[in-house]
Amino acid sequence: KSAPPLATVRSQGRDGREAWVTYKASVTIQKAELNYTSDKGAWHERTWNSVPTDLNTRKHTVKATLPVSVTAYYFNLIDTRGLIVSSELQIPDGASR
Repeated sequence: KSAPPLATVRSQGRDGREAWVTYKASVTIQKAELNYTSDKGAWHERTWNSVPTDLNTRKHTVKATLPVSVTAYYFNLIDTRGLIVSSELQIPDGASR
């Protein structure tokens, strides 16, 4: 109850294959990762991959280059307490579900 709040994702976007989020955090974000799938079909049957991102704690931004075959993705932000906040799931234009 008296602990600092979780981070919040303020905005997210994509320019071509470059995806990004901006965030607000009262506890330092120590790691960020891009979680993505190139699979299609039922969500629970897809294989998900996780890769490191470009985390800029001074600017409160996270950036990553999306794989060519990505069909869905989201970011995880992990603070120094090990607590995780995820961005909204994104489905690139033209990606089939």
